[in-house]
Amino acid sequence: MTYPCVDYPGLSIGEIHVWIVRLADDHHATADLVRILGQEERVRAAQFSFDCDRIRFIQAHGIVRRILSNYSDADASALTFARNRHGKPHLMPRMNGPNLQFSISHSGNYCMFAVRLDHCAKLFQAGGKQGLSCFKGNGPTRCILCFVDA
Repeated sequence: MTYPCVDYPGLSIGEIHVWIVRLADDHHATADLVRILGQEERVRAAQFSFDCDRIRFIQAHGIVRRILSNYSDADASALTFARNRHGKPHLMPRMNGPNLQFSISHSGNYCMFAVRLDHCAKLFQAGGKQGLSCFKGNGPTRCILCFVDA
């Protein structure tokens, strides 16, 4: 199944939603998205030497915030992230909110983002290809692909 950005599918236990985002060289889209980034994300974006890398970072992180905000029924700018000991970001749980687990991978003008309830889903890159690994799944896992243009 594929969904455009406006039709967010519901996420159920045992499902993984994989979002494939095509990033664009669009300063207007970037200006809208930079407003919802957290302070740490803005600082990181400012450290990029090249405009194209900064734009990709802002778009990828802004779109991930928008997607997660829909799953968690929270404002995208209010989401709080932390990093594990390996530097990977994770969403800080909200009171009575879903336990969303996610993984994000960037490659050129594309960003791949996987989200799952309660169990890890890990995206990886190997030999120029991206893939998905699922951990601690109970029973069969259903994967839904969603495509987004920035």
